[in-house]
Amino acid sequence: MSDHPARRTALLVGLLCAATLARAGCSVPEHAASDIREVVVQHGGYEISAAKCELLNWQNLRLAVTGEAAVLSDVSIGWATVRLISSNNVVSSQVQTSTYVNRFAGSSEVAGELLIRAINDAVAGLDFELAAQEVKRKMANR
Repeated sequence: MSDHPARRTALLVGLLCAATLARAGCSVPEHAASDIREVVVQHGGYEISAAKCELLNWQNLRLAVTGEAAVLSDVSIGWATVRLISSNNVVSSQVQTSTYVNRFAGSSEVAGELLIRAINDAVAGLDFELAAQEVKRKMANR
């Protein structure tokens, strides 16, 4: 990312306003680092079904997303882990992970594309119902 002030300001405003952007048209609440949010926003938001997005909002849960886009020895890597988390930080042990590697194109741009693929695969693969039930059970036992 360049250090051009206008671009930087626009990106920050975009991150603040669009961090909950979902391709499905539903606002996706999330708990993720700013670098993860930046990649998600740059690629148009999360690919998430309307049903999963509605479950998050209805049960007051967020996606807990971790991951990394990296280039190591000219190899691009993107990995992500997705869980559900409550507003009072109760996290599901139900987790979905995904990793992509491109040995032929070592660049931060490619690594970012691999990261968003990994995030979206993890979101698609996570059993939201089971994770949500677990979070609610943990909250009730507190």
